[in-house]
Amino acid sequence: MSIGLSLSQAPRLEVKLQLRIIGGCCGDPTVFPLTAKKLGGKRMSRLAFKTYGIDAKPYRSIMDAFYCATFPLFVPLCMAYYKGHGLALRDTLSKDILHVMDRQMVSFLDLAGAVEWGEDGAPTWTEFIDYITRGEK
Repeated sequence: MSIGLSLSQAPRLEVKLQLRIIGGCCGDPTVFPLTAKKLGGKRMSRLAFKTYGIDAKPYRSIMDAFYCATFPLFVPLCMAYYKGHGLALRDTLSKDILHVMDRQMVSFLDLAGAVEWGEDGAPTWTEFIDYITRGEK
């Protein structure tokens, strides 16, 4: 009787997608400068995308992913822009509206960074936004 041990390594390809902070439907320079500055820090970017599970894969920039996760109503506008059928945000919304949205996203990030979650961990970003805007879980 013999016992053999075989160790083998399968080839592994790991691809990391590095998104720019700005660009895409949010523009370059971005229409959300306060949020882009805050998301430029590793802690806030990790908080938004790892802790709260924002999926950046369908987007061209971190700002686009965060903006669409925070305001899901605008996802179709962003996707239309990517397909060449829509306008950039600066051509769609007024400067006043964009400024209000920018300040609101910064406030959400500040609040998200201040909360300590219990054993269950953090909710998804959508659940978090729903909770702070509507009081729903």
